[in-house]
Amino acid sequence: MMVGCLYLPNGNPAPGPKVDYKLCWFERLHSYAAEFFELDVPCALVGDFNIMPTDLDVHKPERWRDNALFRPEVRAAYADLIAMGWTDALRLLHPEQRIYTFWKYFRNSFARDACLRIDHFLLSPSVRTTADLRRR
Repeated sequence: MMVGCLYLPNGNPAPGPKVDYKLCWFERLHSYAAEFFELDVPCALVGDFNIMPTDLDVHKPERWRDNALFRPEVRAAYADLIAMGWTDALRLLHPEQRIYTFWKYFRNSFARDACLRIDHFLLSPSVRTTADLRRR
């Protein structure tokens, strides 16, 4: 099995050249991820995507609307990756639960559960099939 360890650019401040760079990075990731599908290689794309794909992935989403981690075009790039056939492993197991992966170190964010989910574990179809079989 192939594991791709990722760290996508943050993209802030947005709008601007940094978010444009993040979107270009995503385009390259889409091409790379498509190669795994063509080769039918079992794969997981894992790491800090610096994206909150849904409102469920952030405490107080209204505060993040203009942030590069939450902008519509960045969320769309992530959604396109999922539409390609990748499965968000956390959402497979916990479709409606607020689960976070990042807490700021100030303002007592951990204790207040004022957090974000920016780290993701995406499974290729063959890995997801294996995971589904093991859950039964």
